[in-house]
Amino acid sequence: MFKNLKIGVRLGLGFGIVLALLLIISITSISRIAALNESTQLIVDDRMPKIEMASEIQENTLVMGRALRNLILSNDKNFEKTQLYTINNSRKRNGEILDKLRPLIQTPEGKAAMEKVNEARAKYNTALETLLPLAHSTSPKYNQAKAIAFLFTDLTPPANDYVVKNKEFSELQKSQAQKAGKDSIEAARTAQMLVIAASIIGFIVGIARLSN
Repeated sequence: MFKNLKIGVRLGLGFGIVLALLLIISITSISRIAALNESTQLIVDDRMPKIEMASEIQENTLVMGRALRNLILSNDKNFEKTQLYTINNSRKRNGEILDKLRPLIQTPEGKAAMEKVNEARAKYNTALETLLPLAHSTSPKYNQAKAIAFLFTDLTPPANDYVVKNKEFSELQKSQAQKAGKDSIEAARTAQMLVIAASIIGFIVGIARLSN
């Protein structure tokens, strides 16, 4: 059928097919690049900040644990003051991080994990409020022996649970970041394959039209 067409018409048809394939390549590339950009943005602007904030909460909690131990063991008023400052500052910072973090959680899994973090933190703070008056020597309730006993029997379990729940939240964010990364790789691979395939088809069609 194509042999009966004039060379100009055949060239026009071939050129039209190549243009159509070029349009497909362009649309596919734009679509895949948009998906790649979305996945990358999700990792950079969402997952990584959440992981960093969870890591800071973890670090602050461990800092508080060391400061509490130092506070209980010390009889130096100035040193106790610095430990109290460290504890209060770390608690305040964790509160600020969580206030910033909560609105960013969108997935049901993330919200459930964050709820567990909040519950563990509430129990930890309750135990901490009981321990602090026992721990520093300027308090009328100061009792070093009771403070040491409370540290190991009543504070350590909720403190450990707080750390564990925060770690679980962080691990969830890491797994979601890894998924977004895999999605980015898949989007790039799909775009590459489609572009190569469309380019080969366009080249073959162009050559075929010229040779007929």
